[in-house]
Amino acid sequence: MEEYIIYADNYYLKKDTKAYFTLEYHGREYEDCTEFIRDCKNTFNNINSYRLNSARNRAELLLKQALSEIIDKENLSICTVVAVPRAKAFDTYLPQQLYLIDAISNAAQSFDNAIDGTTYIRRHTNTKTTHIPNRNVGRMTAQGNIPPGENANDGPEPYRGITQETCHINSSYIKGQTIILVDDIYTANCHIDEDCIQALYDAGAKEVIFYSLAKTFRRY
Repeated sequence: MEEYIIYADNYYLKKDTKAYFTLEYHGREYEDCTEFIRDCKNTFNNINSYRLNSARNRAELLLKQALSEIIDKENLSICTVVAVPRAKAFDTYLPQQLYLIDAISNAAQSFDNAIDGTTYIRRHTNTKTTHIPNRNVGRMTAQGNIPPGENANDGPEPYRGITQETCHINSSYIKGQTIILVDDIYTANCHIDEDCIQALYDAGAKEVIFYSLAKTFRRY
């Protein structure tokens, strides 16, 4: 696990935030050790159960190891583990498209000094799914398949305040707490994670520490 700083830009994020990641992500075009993260998304509901369970188990194992190291390194007597919400409204996902959330929840529950806060932020309004490259790609939802076209990847691009405006945030469980905010992949200049961190601070979090399974590195 490696440490870095997500620096404040005074637009999306007003405070420097300590961050950690485990794996390097180099993009979908490369065969690498992060494929299980994409499997956990299961965007098109086309991952078989064996592969999906394997991906969830690997994510959970890495999350347990990372949370243990962060808790020890930061000397946390208690913390709340919160997940960055997926791009679409929560009720549009099938259970088998939420395996990463399951992994985060299971990992948090394995620690006596960690609170499972994976229900504390829930998206209620669709936003643009950044890992779907264009609108000509369909999407599987709990309400059925959305074929390629205008509505396959609906919702706005990231903007300041998108988390607060498109999510239910349970401030009563966040206020005054030290939060470990978890996402699958951190990509600089995407701003989704920065905006979510700031939303937690605006909800009264005492401190936010960010962790992602992977961090994007560009190959040229």
